[in-house]
Amino acid sequence: MFGDFAISVLGISIAFGGAFIAASQLDIARTKLKLEFFDRRYKIYDEAANFISCVLQQEIASARIDEYWRTVQDAEFLLDKQTCAYLAELRDNANALHANESELRATKDKDQRVLLLGKIETRRKWFMVQPQKLRYRFIPYLGFERVGWSRFFR
Repeated sequence: MFGDFAISVLGISIAFGGAFIAASQLDIARTKLKLEFFDRRYKIYDEAANFISCVLQQEIASARIDEYWRTVQDAEFLLDKQTCAYLAELRDNANALHANESELRATKDKDQRVLLLGKIETRRKWFMVQPQKLRYRFIPYLGFERVGWSRFFR
């Protein structure tokens, strides 16, 4: 009789242990998925930040703009529409800046050069405030609470 009871208790204990292990594995899988999303979103953020820095430091080449766009193109699967539109706006402004700089090199007309220099200055000023705007856009995606790590940093 005691043996039957012990076997029943052991069976229930094993079942609870299995359920605990399964729940733990589910939690680990969810955290791993969140971490993967975090890594992919951070890659997009890092590329956009480097792109802005590159635009601010030097004349931007069309190859660099293309490289940026290839890297951030998958954002539509990971970010909201407004953030994706913002990333496209960065590209569009860089393309316009590149076109203005190319046109400036090609033109000799003084009035046209003054006009182009004004456009270039306006675009560069726009890019100067973009690092803060980029950070603001990505805070909801890159915070610790998004990954589930906030419980470790209380």
